[in-house]
Amino acid sequence: MTNEMLQNPYPPQFAIFAKGVEAEKLIITALHANSYNTLYRARALFAMMTALARNTRLFREHPNADHYTFFDLAHLLGFEQITFTDGETFAHRIELRAATVR
Repeated sequence: MTNEMLQNPYPPQFAIFAKGVEAEKLIITALHANSYNTLYRARALFAMMTALARNTRLFREHPNADHYTFFDLAHLLGFEQITFTDGETFAHRIELRAATVR
C-alpha cells in the first residue's frame, strides 16, 4: 500500500507500517494536522481500506468477499492488533482475534 501511495501525484495522507518482534502490530499514522483526528475519521479510513482489501486477488477469488473487511485481511496477514493515531493527540487500538462460529 505504501508503494502505491508514493506513486500518487500528491503526498500520502497517512503512513502504514508493521512493528513488533514478529511484525504482529500494524500502525497507521496520519501525516497531516487535523486529518484523521477523530474515531469517526479513522472508521471512514478503515471503510475505504475495506474497499481496497476486497479488490485484492485473495478476496476477489473468495465467494463471500463482500462479508470481509480490512480487519479480516490484516488478521490473515498475521497482525494481532492495529493502532491508529493522528500522530499528535488521538490514538485507537483494535485487537484482532479469530472469529468464533456459533
